[in-house]
Amino acid sequence: MSALRDGYVVLLGASGLTVLTYALALRLRNWSAWLVAFAITIGTLVGWWTQRGSVGAAT
Repeated sequence: MSALRDGYVVLLGASGLTVLTYALALRLRNWSAWLVAFAITIGTLVGWWTQRGSVGAAT
C-alpha cells in the first residue's frame, strides 16, 4: 500500500474521533470540550490537506 492509502486509515479515525468529541461536548454542554473538539477538527483538516494527492501526478 502506498503512504497515501495508509494515511486514509489514520485520517478516518481522526474524523471519527472528531465526531465523537463533538457529540460528547453536546452531551456535556461544556466549553472546554467544545474547544478540544474544535482543536481536533483543525488537526484533522490539516491532516486531510497534507495527505491530499497532487492532481495529475503519477501514482
